[in-house]
Amino acid sequence: MQSRLLTPLVIRTKVCYYMRMSKSVYYQGGTLVLREVSAYEKPPAPFRLIKERWRCEGYHYGSVLPYLQEQAVHDSVPRWQPLNLPLQEKREAHDYQVAALAAWDEAGRRGSIVLPTGAGSHSRPASIMGDLRTGWGN
Repeated sequence: MQSRLLTPLVIRTKVCYYMRMSKSVYYQGGTLVLREVSAYEKPPAPFRLIKERWRCEGYHYGSVLPYLQEQAVHDSVPRWQPLNLPLQEKREAHDYQVAALAAWDEAGRRGSIVLPTGAGSHSRPASIMGDLRTGWGN
């Protein structure tokens, strides 16, 4: 009878490491959503716990940005890309439109410019976008 050579059975074990994802914020359907922030951490208002995630409306981005930076939350909110479109609006702005635009610029270019009907509230955005692209107010 021929002897069989027995070889030891070597079982290789795979070591798995669980790595916790870092905290991040992303934009989804008009809301800012915090990822990897537990229900017990209680981020500041306006965040609310909805569907097991901390969420708030997207327009709060500027006011929650200091919290996100302080907590080292990775920011995955997409940034707008500049468009290189020629400005078609050639009309000169009225004094009250220039004053409204200057007030908006003083406010850090945040907020709304509200003008009465017929005062050029639709033509001003086109001019503002052209001015911003060319460096107005810098």
